[in-house]
Amino acid sequence: GVAGVPELCRETLSVERLKEQRLFRPDVVARLWADHEAGRADNSARLWSLVLTTRWLVRPDAQLGSEEHPSTQRSVG
Repeated sequence: GVAGVPELCRETLSVERLKEQRLFRPDVVARLWADHEAGRADNSARLWSLVLTTRWLVRPDAQLGSEEHPSTQRSVG
């Protein structure tokens, strides 16, 4: 896997953030994580969708990778 991705996912789907946003149930997300890590289910697509949605809610105007790609930066003036 890509280094840092699991940490980013955990931070993004933290109980605190989920409670603050009040969109996804933290107990259900925790169950998805637990089942995924234990190998009981492949919830990678579900978890990634939750990560993307939760990150988008923080900055809905952001585009994936816009920090590294100059053509997506907004010009001022």
